[in-house]
Formats: sequence, structure tokens, C-alpha cells
Amino acid sequence: MKKKAFSPAGCFFRMAAGTVFVGILISLTAWLITSDFVTSKIPQSWKGPGVASIVIVAVLIIGVELATVMLSPGSSTPFGILGIKPKDCTIEAVRAKGELEQRTFHARRAFEVAERGDEGLHYFVELADNSTLYLTGQYLYDFMPISDDPKLKQLRLFPCTEFVISRDKNNEYFIQLDCMGTAIEPECITPPFSSTDHKQGGVPDDGNVITDVSYDELKIRRLAA
Repeated sequence: MKKKAFSPAGCFFRMAAGTVFVGILISLTAWLITSDFVTSKIPQSWKGPGVASIVIVAVLIIGVELATVMLSPGSSTPFGILGIKPKDCTIEAVRAKGELEQRTFHARRAFEVAERGDEGLHYFVELADNSTLYLTGQYLYDFMPISDDPKLKQLRLFPCTEFVISRDKNNEYFIQLDCMGTAIEPECITPPFSSTDHKQGGVPDDGNVITDVSYDELKIRRLAA
């Protein structure tokens, strides 16, 4: 998977561009509704604040949807009209399109990076071929040990000695993680990634396999952070 650096400026630009885009749509709609040139051609029964409100709300929804699709391709849109739907993210749906990628991993050990906020868990997992797999995301919460709720109680499921990760090979989004081996308790929990780590591209993408730096070196660096 391609490595992408976090960019606060890029995020701000996307938000600003999306806001401007929606604002222009609303302004244009308001002008059309109040313009003598347009209103003179609209039937009297269509005129009134109720119809105007409906039109403005419809334009707002469409604008947000389009802005989301254009600025964040492949993302689910706020109102679910456009973009990826949950039913399109199942293994069966992606397999039917011929876009399913499944990889089996064999692991030896792992360490965890502490969260900052609710960004999701972070794991560096040493694989049998001496490379290191980095996984991050809120989906990893499902595999944590649960002891404070008798109904949901479970032992740790991940990291584990063998697991399969399913992804959409074209859009590169995560679909499913299947734990098949014995659970591995993380060796340690290192300090969280800093804002500088994100800005300078020091945080791998979910699913990156690191081959140029050893697992031990990665752990030493994170412990010293």
C-alpha cells in the first residue's frame, strides 16, 4: 500500500474548498429563487417560503454529497446518497467484482503504540519473514480483551500468531480481519505518535509492511519518543 503523509494544511484546504463549494451552490439557488428573471417563469403555486426552503435543503444535501465525493474519493458520504455503501464493502460483494485481496500473515511478536484521542489502536507486528506489519484503526477494538462486561467478556484475539486480512485491492480499504492462531500479548505499549510524526510522514498507513527497518529498531525508536 502507498504511504501517505498527514497534512494539516491539506485537510484545512479540503474543508475550506468543500465549504466554499456548498456555499456557492446555496447562494446560486437563493439568487435563482429570488431573481425576477426566474420567478417570472415559475407558476404561482410553486412560489412561497415552503418551496424555497425545500429547494435550499435539497441543494445543501446534494452539495455536501458532491463535495465529499470530489474531495475524498471512495469515502462514504454524510447522507448515504453517494459514495461507498456498507453492502458494497462485504467480502462477497468485493469478491464478486474480482477486487478482493486476502493475505495470510504469520506473526512472532508485537508491540502497541498508545492512542492519542480515539484514532484507533496501533500495532507493529513482527512477521515470520522478519518484516514488520503495521496495523491501525478502530476496527482493532473488536479484538481487545473485555473483562468489565459479563455479556461481552472475551479474551484477547489480536495480535495473534496467524491471521488473514481482507481488503479491496483497488480502493485499498479494510474489509475484515480473521484471527486463526494463538493470541499474542503485546510486549509493551510505547508513547503515542506526536503531531510532528504525522506532519513528517512518520506514521505508516494501515497495512504497510516495513522491510527496511527491523522490528527491534522500530520498538526502540517508539520507546524513546
